[in-house]
Amino acid sequence: MTSPGGHDVIVVGAGTAGCIIAARYADAGARVLLLEAGADIPADHVPDDVSDLYPRSYYNPAYSWPGLTARQQTGDTHPATPFTQARVLGGGSILMGMVALRGLTDDYDDWSTRVPHWSSRDVMDTFARIENDRDFPHTTRNGPIELRRLSRESWPPFVAAVGEASEQTGFRFIDNLNATNADGFGSVPLSRTATSRVSSASAFLPAEVRRGGTLEIRCGVEVDRLLLDGRRCHGVLAREGGDLVAYEADQVFVCAGAIFSPALLLRSGIGAPDELREHGIQPVLERPGVGRNLQNHPVAYLATHIPVADRQPANVRQGFISNLRVSSGISSGTADVTLAAMNKSSWNGLGEAIGGIAVSLTAPLSRGRVRLGPDAAGLPAITFNFLRDQVDRERMRFGFDLAAELLSHPSVRPHRHEFFTAGYTRVVRALNTPGLRNAVLTRVIAGVLNGPAIGRRTALRLGMRTGSLREARLADPQWKSQAMLAATFGTYHVVGTCTMGPADDQDAVVDHRGDVHGVDGLSVVDASIMPTIPRANTNLPVQMLATRVADLRLAGH
Repeated sequence: MTSPGGHDVIVVGAGTAGCIIAARYADAGARVLLLEAGADIPADHVPDDVSDLYPRSYYNPAYSWPGLTARQQTGDTHPATPFTQARVLGGGSILMGMVALRGLTDDYDDWSTRVPHWSSRDVMDTFARIENDRDFPHTTRNGPIELRRLSRESWPPFVAAVGEASEQTGFRFIDNLNATNADGFGSVPLSRTATSRVSSASAFLPAEVRRGGTLEIRCGVEVDRLLLDGRRCHGVLAREGGDLVAYEADQVFVCAGAIFSPALLLRSGIGAPDELREHGIQPVLERPGVGRNLQNHPVAYLATHIPVADRQPANVRQGFISNLRVSSGISSGTADVTLAAMNKSSWNGLGEAIGGIAVSLTAPLSRGRVRLGPDAAGLPAITFNFLRDQVDRERMRFGFDLAAELLSHPSVRPHRHEFFTAGYTRVVRALNTPGLRNAVLTRVIAGVLNGPAIGRRTALRLGMRTGSLREARLADPQWKSQAMLAATFGTYHVVGTCTMGPADDQDAVVDHRGDVHGVDGLSVVDASIMPTIPRANTNLPVQMLATRVADLRLAGH
């Protein structure tokens, strides 16, 4: 075991938040060590699948944790299925679809009832400072995160038809979804330049920051546990190249995400004492909230085969184009459901032929849990409990009904063929894996689907296990209820497992600056500290969160 020294700050996890914390402290003159379990993404050698405006990187297993699974829904009848979490410098901002929604002002005003300095006024100022919105430049301040949208005039045919149906159904078009809480549909802002994605790595760790002299980045390093001396954290114990290495510093930031941050705290003896002892771990600090309050946006897809004439043009690379934000009104639900219209569903030939509407519950009440697995040193055990709450089921059904209504609308019907429910099944995962074989195979399957209707329907039934494809199903309440429950799975917007809150709240893990209650020199800064999930994709909110924590901590230094 070696023990390198000379660092003021250690950041565990070079993900969406970790890149920002490391960059800000290095800029402030601290000697920073940034540790990442996955591979580096050098600023001057970004792989093609990362820079692509269609997120092909999501399908590359080299960028994610191997073998990670999660139980999506409640009950033993729903086995654990593969669950993607980034394992690469840049984290989720390297993998995901680049959607750059802020969330609603109500989301952050709710946070401010638990902790100070997190009101909507506070956070919206931070959003404006880190963004550079090329479509609405007066709303932002030329920050490092460039935002762009596809104008409504450029929407591909199927998405355009869903927009027209939404308007005729009574929803208004919104120019800038980040500027209002109102219901309506509009173009999705993406974190992108004209030609490439903008990740936390590219925005906050450019080549000049890496060459600054105060930041050291070490990739391929898995942190096993925190080094604690009583109630003081003074470093981490990590595995690097087969060796155990102790790194020491005055301050440790855990930025490993809402799955792996609580797991690291639990392995280090911070959590519910009885559960720690079950794994042979000596409790150091009782914080039973560690790993609890797990939240994520559940999603269900009503997919459809897109006629050749209505496919997305090759020059429009992005996957996410438009969103419809809707208030269900169920238990006073406001802006609690989102419908995303997509003209294609993957990078390959088959994905170009399949579009649809993704129904997402943006204000879920159901809560899950992250626990240590049977082998405490191995991968954590994840249970989401999607739709466990009756209100969640009713709201999701509301969204599913609206999606069916839009697919049946006269404006949309000429731009689609058969519909079916779709999920990220074993077959779909296999076909999405990059490679020449799948590129050829999916083109062949797409060719079959482009042929006569009888062949297409047979192929869809066999390949997608859809059962009947009769149009009448879109108006059948019983079918929709069953299909919604069977098709619901999780997005990758995991939050809440080390939540912010006051010290006397046993469910809270950190204070408003990310400091772990009861431990000096230890902070958590990532999506895990969000008390409730924003009504938005979480990448941009996490970038805001890390920036704001850095602001609060470095003010006056």
